[in-house]
Amino acid sequence: LQEQAKDSHVSDIIDVYEQKLSAFASKESRLQDLLEAKALALSQADRLIAQYRFQRAQAEADACKLGCLLKEAERRREDLQSELSGQVLEVERCKADMEELLQHNARLQKDSEEHQSLKGAYNALLNRFNESERLLKELQAAHISLTKQSDTLRKNQEALTLQHEKMASVLEEREQEIRSLRADLQQKNSDIT
Repeated sequence: LQEQAKDSHVSDIIDVYEQKLSAFASKESRLQDLLEAKALALSQADRLIAQYRFQRAQAEADACKLGCLLKEAERRREDLQSELSGQVLEVERCKADMEELLQHNARLQKDSEEHQSLKGAYNALLNRFNESERLLKELQAAHISLTKQSDTLRKNQEALTLQHEKMASVLEEREQEIRSLRADLQQKNSDIT
């Protein structure tokens, strides 16, 4: 009976140790699973960190490139602005020259009208041809002088008309260039924006 009691006691102890060993094995399995999950998480974290560093380096390179492009566009805009200012000044000078030519043309027109008036007086003097031979000679001399003056004025007027047409053509070309430059400038500003 004592031996049976001892065997029963040993069997109980063995059962207790088996239960503890089973519990330890279960805990070890869970710890192993946790270690594998942690290793996987660390691997994913490393990949994410490497991807982040790559994307950050790429973003910095893109930012540097965009900065260079922005500086170049700003420099180009300043060049175009300077060129446009020069063109505007040139157009203003052309307008002033054209205004002066128009005033000169008006003076020539007035001179032409005076010439026509003088021709009328000359014709009136011709009608008095029978009154005096001396008056006729004086009127003929005046007629020759006025005719030369008329030819000179006509030539000057033709030359000034041609010059006026050339200046008008140059002015139109300048205005077209200015419009084109303004359109380019607006496009560059739009691209920069």
